[in-house]
Amino acid sequence: MKKIFKKTLLTFSLIPAFLPTILTSSCKAEDYEKIDDNISNDDNKAEKITYNSQIAKNIYDLYTNDMSNLFANLKTEYFAYKKEWQPLKRNYEILKSLLNGNLKFENQANANFNEYKEFLKNWFPSTDKEYKEAKNLGLALNNYDLIFADVEAVLADTNLAFNSKQFTSNLKIIDDRLNKKDIPLEKLQEGLISVWKFVVAHLFNSKKITKKEDLDKIDLKINKNSHTHSHAIINLTYELSLWHDRLLKELNTEGSQLISDLEKLDQYIINNTNNINWQGNRKVIIDKLNLFKSNTIEIKINDIKFQHSGQVILDKLKFLLNSVATKEGLKKINFDDIY
Repeated sequence: MKKIFKKTLLTFSLIPAFLPTILTSSCKAEDYEKIDDNISNDDNKAEKITYNSQIAKNIYDLYTNDMSNLFANLKTEYFAYKKEWQPLKRNYEILKSLLNGNLKFENQANANFNEYKEFLKNWFPSTDKEYKEAKNLGLALNNYDLIFADVEAVLADTNLAFNSKQFTSNLKIIDDRLNKKDIPLEKLQEGLISVWKFVVAHLFNSKKITKKEDLDKIDLKINKNSHTHSHAIINLTYELSLWHDRLLKELNTEGSQLISDLEKLDQYIINNTNNINWQGNRKVIIDKLNLFKSNTIEIKINDIKFQHSGQVILDKLKFLLNSVATKEGLKKINFDDIY
């Protein structure tokens, strides 16, 4: 990976300063695949947590088996999807940066510079004004790039969460209370809710499943921590599939025009002092758009079985957590309202 990264930096050595950040992110994203799928391998290895109560053991089994297997299966399907379609996202991202950076600056004195700007506005918008005036396909490509990046970042966060003590330490509080240790009811309730929140925050949230009619209400341009959609990984990869379908829909309407405009791009880029090889990025984009339009590659990240399995886990967990609440004299917790 380091050799590839160095070679890339040499090729684009004079690209605007923000582009290496994009390239670095792409390389790091690929490394997510190397993370161990076994979520029981948390940082408790030196101080392994053990549970004595049967209910806590059942919850831990749900965590290390059902949740682990579901998460691993989803990642398998996502990485297959990523292998096919990330080149479109990456090369769109790079070409957009190049066209809006040095190449735009170098060619601003050309007689056809207004046509260059019109091209950027239509297909590679980068300002609020351009977003409002862009072609539907230009917006779809931009949003596809952003949701892809969102999934990558959230997947990294989710891996870190599963490999931390977040779930197991709260479960230990529950186990200690069940084993008559001095755990106040208030702390027990916090532990029960924290265990539930962990699952709906990181794995599946049945109350926040994005629908295709919701897509226009989602602003992906803002910081991911301000997003209104769920970042539970099953929810988010399903939403990626909805943006995939949106992109396919717009490609069927405006794809031919975009490809034609991309092929005419040479006439706007007369000056290229640094010999930036933007044509390579364009070729990948056109090839992938044509493949995208063919709609011949099956995608499985939208398989409803992931949501069904997630719901089964939530139902089992809800039953077990409320069993603890009842046993310890707490009022039944309405977990359906906690998400």
